[in-house]
Amino acid sequence: MSENANYKKIKSIIESVIKKELLQDQSLLDDGVLDSLMTLNLIEELEKSFSISIATDEFSHFNFNSIIAINKMITRVIN
Repeated sequence: MSENANYKKIKSIIESVIKKELLQDQSLLDDGVLDSLMTLNLIEELEKSFSISIATDEFSHFNFNSIIAINKMITRVIN
């Protein structure tokens, strides 16, 4: 799957978790889009959708503050 396709898939997953549309390049944690419970739900959905297991050492503000950061983390976990 291409990086652009992953980006769109991740954006769709986030929007399903938060139940609203994201603005382009919105800071997910800094802007309060995701809270702790939503972040856990997001991790679960990402693991299901990409057939991966995200290690707890990846659970950082840096890795979950934007779609781009999540995409980079997913790529790292897959590879």
